[in-house]
Amino acid sequence: MTSVLYEFDTIVHGENKNNIFQFVKDRKLTNVYHSHDFYELICFLQGRGTQIVNDEEILTEEKTVMLLCPGDEHCFVEQSEDIEIISLSVRREHFELVSSAYGIFFEQHPHTFTFPRVSKLYDIYRENRIVSESDCTLILSSLLHAYIYAKDQFRQSNIPKELLMAVEKMKKRKNLKMGIPAFLSLSNYSQSHLSRLMKMHFGMGLKAYINEQRLLRAYDDLILTNESAEIISENLGFSSYSHFCKIFKDKFSVCPSSLRKGCKNKKG
Repeated sequence: MTSVLYEFDTIVHGENKNNIFQFVKDRKLTNVYHSHDFYELICFLQGRGTQIVNDEEILTEEKTVMLLCPGDEHCFVEQSEDIEIISLSVRREHFELVSSAYGIFFEQHPHTFTFPRVSKLYDIYRENRIVSESDCTLILSSLLHAYIYAKDQFRQSNIPKELLMAVEKMKKRKNLKMGIPAFLSLSNYSQSHLSRLMKMHFGMGLKAYINEQRLLRAYDDLILTNESAEIISENLGFSSYSHFCKIFKDKFSVCPSSLRKGCKNKKG
């Protein structure tokens, strides 16, 4: 089957330079076998559809998201009459910047995961029928969170329940600010035992894990809130603002002020 290549710069339109948002209902989905130089997230709000993806037939149902990477070849061969989908196409550089913030790196291959709250994405569109660049980034962040959660659920089957509960509660800002003492209190483990469990199941020690979660929360706060970078740093328990800026840039290749400025420019 011959594949057609779609290039992002030839199909992007409007003010959004990094995203293409589409809500599709009551129409036939493309049966043209194609690939693209960008990432595409297909979110099934309702109904179901069968696609050929990289020569493999895949059925996708409602409340499921399919992520297609650059180079993946696909087309729809069958769909239910009630199908409703949201498609978010993201420029390669922008997608990889955001996904790397969460420590996720995708290889060419379709990735599917469940997202029970997928209807919330439609609410963003329904409110004003115009989905801004910042809205698209919020949707992308929500979907990446859902992917991480689905991946963690699969991995967590062998992790002690007490540790899972402590890890989940540690994501709260007040616990991140307290750091290791909060983690020990939540888990009821000794520091040495908790450290061993974290290295066994999460591949990192206590301090590294807490800093990782602090940085991820800081990244979200810089995009989604109006709090100053200094306040975000303080509320998450970083030892100093200068230290926060250094390790933030080391991880995300952009300093907090530049990330915030870029988000404001897109919203404007």
